[in-house]
Amino acid sequence: MSESLDEGKMTFLKAELENNKRLADYGEEIGLRIYIKASEKKESLSKKVIADVFEAICGAIYRDSKESIRIKEVKKFLHKLGISEWIKTEMLRTKDFLPIRNQFENKFREKHRCNPEIDFVYTSSGEGHQTRWKIEKCSIKDSQTGEYVELKGIKNGGKWFSSKQDAETDAFVQAYQYMEQKGWDIT
Repeated sequence: MSESLDEGKMTFLKAELENNKRLADYGEEIGLRIYIKASEKKESLSKKVIADVFEAICGAIYRDSKESIRIKEVKKFLHKLGISEWIKTEMLRTKDFLPIRNQFENKFREKHRCNPEIDFVYTSSGEGHQTRWKIEKCSIKDSQTGEYVELKGIKNGGKWFSSKQDAETDAFVQAYQYMEQKGWDIT
């Protein structure tokens, strides 16, 4: 992954490297769950905890390596797990390259000539690392009136997510489809 990246590819790469679900999957793949000591039972550890531990391992590899080879050592670790190849393959795909949030924002800017201002109303359940999230309401600011307009029906329904980001991603998928049906008209 040494080639230069345009802004879209950098956005995608950053999103992938910060994606808790994906990091948790990598953590599960290497068996991190059995090594994590927490107040919760190992079976009920949230994906966020596993993702945080995986991210901490990458950070530890970086910090413990000589300055001149830090990034190389982290890349080597990710390569052993097949992560760097997966990211490279995803970045080479042309269809749906950007995460859904970026696709939504780009399409909105194209139609309305401004950045979308989106407001989510959340509900949470649980405590600490066991907190679950869902979106009850999604609204977008009408640049003409300055008023927020509810995107009817855009909510997670009965689905709970381990992070606000995952709940928002689900809502963005729905919002994109909703706006497509309305021809990207807010009112």
